[in-house]
Amino acid sequence: MSLAEKFGTFSECWAPRIVARYEGHEVRIARLEGAFDWHAHDHDELFLVVEGTLTIEMRDRIEILGEGELIVIPAGTEHRPVADAGEVKALLIDPAHSPNTGNTFMLTQPIDDEAATCANGMTIGFKCNSPEQVKELHDVAVANGATSIEGPPGPRDAGALGTMHLSYFRDLDGHKICGIHREA
Repeated sequence: MSLAEKFGTFSECWAPRIVARYEGHEVRIARLEGAFDWHAHDHDELFLVVEGTLTIEMRDRIEILGEGELIVIPAGTEHRPVADAGEVKALLIDPAHSPNTGNTFMLTQPIDDEAATCANGMTIGFKCNSPEQVKELHDVAVANGATSIEGPPGPRDAGALGTMHLSYFRDLDGHKICGIHREA
C-alpha cells in the first residue's frame, strides 16, 4: 500500500481515513492543520508523523514530533495535537470503531433559568468534520421526521470560541440535537 496515494485521495483536515485493519485495530491516516480539541481516550493512541512537524500538548508536557517519529499517548491522558507549522500527514492506530475525538459528555444548567427537561437545557451534540456534515446531519434528521429549530444550519459567532458551524433540531422524542463544527 502506498501512503502517498492514500493521502492523495482526500484533502480534509482532522478527518481520519481508515487504510487498514488488523486484530481489532484500525490504521488511520489524517491530514492535520491548526490545533485540535483537548481530549482523552479510554485506550492508548499511536501517532506516527509521515510528513511535517506535529506538537502533542499534554497537561504536564509538550512533545514535538518530526517526520518518522512516533508517540504513544497512554489511555486517559488528556492531549491536544497541534500542527501550527503547516499541514502534517500522520498515521494513527486506534481500536476499531473508536472515535478520534475521545469521549465527552457534559450537562449544564439551562441558559433561560427554567427547569431542565429533554427539551430545555439538555442538548445532545455531535461533532462534525465539516460545515457540510453539519448541514447533512440536519437535513437527514428533518427528512426523517425531526423538527428544525433555531434557524437554518450555518456559521454562528461563538465569541471567544470563534465561528462555529451549527445546526439544531428536535428528534421525534423532543430531544434537542446539535451538529457542530469548529474551524481549527
